[in-house]
Amino acid sequence: MVQMLRCLTVGLLFGAARCPAAAVDFDGDGKTDPAVYYPASGTWVARLSKSGAQTSCVLGGPDFLPAPGDYDGDRKADLVAYSASRALWLARLSGGQSGQLAFGRPGDWPVPADYDGDGRTDPAVYNPRTGVWTAQSLSGGWTQSVAWGYLGDFRPWERPQTYTVLPMPFDYNQDGRDDPGYYYRGTAMTNSGWHILYSGSGAVRHYTWGSSGSLPAPGNYQMAVLDAPRGICVYKVTTAEWFTPYRHGFQAGLYGRTLPVPGGDYDGNGYEDHAYYDYTTGDWTVVFNNGGTEVEGRPIQHGRLGGAGAVPANLYSTLYALARYSVKPW
Repeated sequence: MVQMLRCLTVGLLFGAARCPAAAVDFDGDGKTDPAVYYPASGTWVARLSKSGAQTSCVLGGPDFLPAPGDYDGDRKADLVAYSASRALWLARLSGGQSGQLAFGRPGDWPVPADYDGDGRTDPAVYNPRTGVWTAQSLSGGWTQSVAWGYLGDFRPWERPQTYTVLPMPFDYNQDGRDDPGYYYRGTAMTNSGWHILYSGSGAVRHYTWGSSGSLPAPGNYQMAVLDAPRGICVYKVTTAEWFTPYRHGFQAGLYGRTLPVPGGDYDGNGYEDHAYYDYTTGDWTVVFNNGGTEVEGRPIQHGRLGGAGAVPANLYSTLYALARYSVKPW
C-alpha cells in the first residue's frame, strides 16, 4: 500500500478545482466523456469530447467494476477499477502511472470522492451492513471513518431483493467538497428521501424526495433549488421519469432497457445533464441542461458506445449494480 501511495503522490499537481464524485473527463476539457466498461474483459472504451476520438484500454476484469475519478489532481479522470469481494483497487492514472491499493474490507462498496476539497479524488469505501464510510486522502495522508447509513430493509415481495439504502456521494452544497449522502428507497413518497452529512461543517440535512420505485440520480441540475440541497433528483425506473425539486418532471428512457448515468456535464456549462444508457443496444442519450426549470425544447444527443455486457464507466452505475439494481429490478 505504501508503494501505491508514493506512486500516486510523487510529482503530481495540487489543484484546487472542484472534483465531482463521478467525474469522467479523460481529456481535461471540462466536459464529461461517455465511457463504458466490459467486466468480462476489463476493457474501457471512451469517446473523448475534445477530439471525438474513441479510445480503449484494459484495466480490471471479472469481479471488478469502474470507480473513476481525478485521483492525482490534474483535472483529468483516471482509470480505476474496484473489486468489492477483495477490497482491491487497480489504478492507471492519466499521467501513465499504474498501481494497486488494498483499502477497505471484502464486501465494501466504493464511494471515492473529493471529501477534503484538495482537487483530488479520495479512495473511500462504504460498508452496506453497518453504514460506515471510510476515506483516505492520498495527498494529506489521513484516514477517517463516519457512520452515515444503515443496512435498510429487504422486501420479500421484490425479486431480486435490492438494497433500499444506497450511498450517494456528491457535493450537495457546492462548496468544493463532496459529501457523504445516502438515499433510502422507502415504501412510499412520504418516507423516501435523502440524508446528507456536509463534509465542511458536519451539518446534517434530511430531505424527503423519491418513491418506492425510484433510484437516486444526483446532479447539479438547476440554478435555484430553494430549500432543497443541490443534487437531489430521482429516476422512476418503471416509467423512466426524472423528478427534481422545483422543476418539471419529464420522461426520458425506457423501462427494461435503460438506467440513468448521473453526475455528468457533457457540454461543460457547469450543470449536470440528464443522461441514460441502453444496456440492450449500447445507445447513450444526453438531455442537455442549462440550469433552468423548463424541460421542453432542450437539445438531446444520441450516440452508440458499448454493447452486450458493457456497463457505464460511472461510479453511480457501479453502486446501482452492487445494490442489485438492473434495468428491470421489479
